[in-house]
Amino acid sequence: MSYKIKINGISIGPGERKLVNLRIARLPTHTDIDLPVHVFRGLKKGPVLLLTAGLHGDEVNGIEIVRRMISDNMLRPVAGTILAMPIVNVYGFLQNARYLPDGKDLNRSFPGSRQGSLARRVAWNLMNHVVPLADVGVDFHTGGASLHNHPHIRCVMSIPRNRELAKAFAPECVMNAKMIDKSFRKAAHKIGKHHHPPAWQCLAPEPIIAPLIPIFSAAVRGSGPAIPAFTGVA
Repeated sequence: MSYKIKINGISIGPGERKLVNLRIARLPTHTDIDLPVHVFRGLKKGPVLLLTAGLHGDEVNGIEIVRRMISDNMLRPVAGTILAMPIVNVYGFLQNARYLPDGKDLNRSFPGSRQGSLARRVAWNLMNHVVPLADVGVDFHTGGASLHNHPHIRCVMSIPRNRELAKAFAPECVMNAKMIDKSFRKAAHKIGKHHHPPAWQCLAPEPIIAPLIPIFSAAVRGSGPAIPAFTGVA
């Protein structure tokens, strides 16, 4: 990846930390809704890790995991860059709803369009401003209001690097999950090479928010079950 990082016209240099807001739409009250992207850059050149959560507005666990990693200053790369997006579906989160106000499932609206439905516009901004910068992505999900999932990682196991990165988390379960049409995971996969960027999901039910944070932090930092591609992240 290029050592130069620019999102929505804003440049982020080596060693810098910035919050970039992507303007999505406006509420009837004329309140603007932005898509926040937290950017953490190391001083040395390296890979780019994208963390996303809240594609479904009622799946709050991943939102809190990413938010806490940001607020607790866990994301401090020595090399490379970390892009953290704690809430992708801002509208759904504000209403504690799985879908957007237009009734669309954001995770079935990719790659989106610039002038389409609200869901497709959110997807378009993510796919055009953020995803092309990433080398690997982790998308946090839970069961939402109606489902209870055992914590696991979903990825396409036939992709060797997916297996390598998934096992670095030492999860109890890794699910070989095919990519679904119009999903974020499939769109992210298509935007890169056939094996890149690896895109996978981490699902966690409510009681294990706390245990997941040190596990994920250890994997990102390169201490404990390190992700080989991110050994320069500390």
